[in-house]
Amino acid sequence: DSEASFETVVFLAKKLEEKKLGFVFVIDKSDKKLANAIIESCSDKNKEVLEIDSMQSTSKKEIDDGASYLGIMEKNLKVLQKGLN
Repeated sequence: DSEASFETVVFLAKKLEEKKLGFVFVIDKSDKKLANAIIESCSDKNKEVLEIDSMQSTSKKEIDDGASYLGIMEKNLKVLQKGLN
């Protein structure tokens, strides 16, 4: 996450409303502050933050426990399908 200007947050909130989108995507381990600020700036706050696993912080333990590239990408596909339907 990075700090976004007020203008950027308002711009993105307007885009969410113009496109009638109900979701904001973030990558895993994000603190979701920016996504939540965008949603709070919308007149319709009935929106959800969806998390995509970037695999940037997949640990050895997760791999040892069965995490795989294919499994993570299948999970991401389900998240994308939810957000794009």
